[in-house]
Amino acid sequence: MLLAAAFALFAAYRGWLGGRAYGRVEAIASRTFVGLLDLQVLLGLVLYALSPIVRTGLADLGAAMGVRELRFFSVEHITGMLLALTFAHVGARRVRVASTDGAKLCQAAIWQTLAVISILVSVPWWRPLVR
Repeated sequence: MLLAAAFALFAAYRGWLGGRAYGRVEAIASRTFVGLLDLQVLLGLVLYALSPIVRTGLADLGAAMGVRELRFFSVEHITGMLLALTFAHVGARRVRVASTDGAKLCQAAIWQTLAVISILVSVPWWRPLVR
């Protein structure tokens, strides 16, 4: 999904800053990014519902706010990822209704950038991948 995001950003910025037309490559890159993000969020929601960390955090949300890992996975991670999903879908809609190629590319670049920033901020980079 992150590779699709990087390619979608590259295609949107290349087209926007280069004065190109919004073509098939940009459309496929954008749809692939949004589709994979949809799938990623769906899988994440399943994991959210099954996670013992989240269950512990939601059992006593007040106490969980004082514990970094509980707060992050119970509140911050899901909020950031849902915000990224919202940005991606708003951007896809704004691209569809834009009247010119330049406007389509501008909208794609802006909204996809917001989605990617939200994703990158919401990834637990501080947590080891393998324990």
